Amino acid sequence: MVKLGTLIKEITFRSTVNNQYVVLTSSQNGIVPQEEYFNKQVASKNNVGYKIIEKGQFTYRSMSDTGRFYINRLRDKEIGIISPAYPVFEIVSNKILPEYLELFFKTNLFQNQIVNKSAGSTRLALRFSKLEGVMIPLPDISIQRSIVENIKVIDEVLFCEQKQFCYCDELIKSRFNEMFGDVLQKSNGKKIKDACTSMVRGPFGSALKKEYFVPKGEKTYKVYEQKHAIQKDHTIGSYYVSEEKFNSLKRFEVRPGDIIMSCSGTIGEFYQLPSGCEKGLMNQALLKFTLNKNVINKTYFLHAMSLIIGDVDRSGTAIQNITSVSIIKETNLFIPNIDSQNAFALFVEKIDKLKFNVQKRIEYYQELLNKKMDEYFN
Repeated sequence: MVKLGTLIKEITFRSTVNNQYVVLTSSQNGIVPQEEYFNKQVASKNNVGYKIIEKGQFTYRSMSDTGRFYINRLRDKEIGIISPAYPVFEIVSNKILPEYLELFFKTNLFQNQIVNKSAGSTRLALRFSKLEGVMIPLPDISIQRSIVENIKVIDEVLFCEQKQFCYCDELIKSRFNEMFGDVLQKSNGKKIKDACTSMVRGPFGSALKKEYFVPKGEKTYKVYEQKHAIQKDHTIGSYYVSEEKFNSLKRFEVRPGDIIMSCSGTIGEFYQLPSGCEKGLMNQALLKFTLNKNVINKTYFLHAMSLIIGDVDRSGTAIQNITSVSIIKETNLFIPNIDSQNAFALFVEKIDKLKFNVQKRIEYYQELLNKKMDEYFN
């Protein structure tokens, strides 16, 4: 183990004219043009004095809200400028490969060390002088090269599997368009209410106050909130009510297989509660759709709604809300014949089976990658 400071040095060259080079930013996903990352130029109009970074050099955002720091190497550009708040450094020793150092910055060994070297309370800061004190395992160059190559092989396989997973989603979108066209532009006089036997939003006001929440027990029922109703983890921020309170609010019951939608905050997130979840109640942030099976297929409904929900009228400022269920009920929905909907659902089912197998392989290779990283850097 050696100190990182013996292998690297800080670079402090600065721009001397405005917009001397492209403005970059360092993020969790690497170094990218700032305009691309933020969809607009957020840097100062006068960027004279920004730090210059050249291809092969490293940089990082020195402040972190999460406690993790992402150190990146400039790869796909010859030169750029970056905020003065971002340290820039390069390797000055022939005892370490840049690719090996990149791998080290992704390890738990590195992250665990910098936790003790960061300063601050709500936002942690990692100064370059502290980074220099980090200890790094430094095997022979030939061993470093072998480690880099081994990890590269796993990374490439993992990338291919992730790409295939995304391609499955593209296949579904393509088949939907092929079968049904632009449902936003098509109309056969139907509305969302024509596809449903009922649409119910969670209770407002005094019906479901936090005072009614109780600890989880043998005869308690979960209260589904927006934030975990649309996630796979149904334990985050869970509340429970007694059996008596649940029975008094049976109209707002949700069960496995139910289709729900967020109607405040991140509006229009759809989710079908999975088979393994608990029966419970929904709160006012959720809207439940009970579909008419003779008119509409669940799979078609979910895909069509994900396209049209952006056109629904909303109100609110910082937190947007759908003010009335009637707004949703009266929204146009193209409803094709049930046979074509079922054919689409069958196609999606086949692709979902493929995605399941791909996801299992992704999990396997990710676990293998984590195992190898721990093996090489511990």
